[in-house]
Amino acid sequence: MRISKVWQKQSVVFPGGSWRLRNLLLDLGSVDVELLIKSTGDLVTVWIPSGKGNLRTESLQSERAIESYRQENSLYFQVQDTLPKMRSWIYALGNHLGIPKCFGYCSLIAVADEFTTPLHLDTNENFTIQITGTKRWKIWHDITIKNPMHNCIASRPV
Repeated sequence: MRISKVWQKQSVVFPGGSWRLRNLLLDLGSVDVELLIKSTGDLVTVWIPSGKGNLRTESLQSERAIESYRQENSLYFQVQDTLPKMRSWIYALGNHLGIPKCFGYCSLIAVADEFTTPLHLDTNENFTIQITGTKRWKIWHDITIKNPMHNCIASRPV
């Protein structure tokens, strides 16, 4: 199945072994969290659980971000500019989907332990590549949201 056949129509999973990720891992250079923290510049966004499924975010200097990750908080990176080869992956995906000169973001999330994001709406497309571990998705279907906002957090549980 080609991704362009399902894009913007349905959720789809392409399972596979590490061979599917080989080139991506080579371009990332490393998935060692501490090296990623040091390569992304001064500040790292840390997601910290704050009770009842809520999160608070903090921007921390590299050393404090490493310490926070060791305390099992999750880290969020925008790497399209700090890891230059990621920009070429975004352009290649855009071309594959028929969107030349596509601009996009490449986010990398490092999860130290079990992690749940609150129910939310992303107004952008999401392509997730999971390097290790497992992930459980809950996807809302056929929901109409008037005037959606980026990362709108739902006020009621699923």
